[in-house]
Amino acid sequence: MSKLSSGSAEEKQMSRTVIDISIKLTVLAFIWVYCFEIIRPFALLVIWGGILAISLFPIYKKLTALVGGKKSVASIIIAVIGIAIIVVPSVQLSS
Repeated sequence: MSKLSSGSAEEKQMSRTVIDISIKLTVLAFIWVYCFEIIRPFALLVIWGGILAISLFPIYKKLTALVGGKKSVASIIIAVIGIAIIVVPSVQLSS
């Protein structure tokens, strides 16, 4: 009789464990979905940022060598050129 009751207790424990894991996985899935919904509008911007960083790095290295190893000056030059590429056509189109 004790084997029968211990088997039943083991089955109850296994059932509780399965239910517990199922609930945790469901909650985790909802959290992943909500996190993705928050991040989704910014994903394209992050991808373009990576593309620009990788493509501009060789130019940055050459420019750093040209300005005598001053990294901040090279960064400022690249930033000013990038801003000019966006602002100049916008101003010309708006007037």
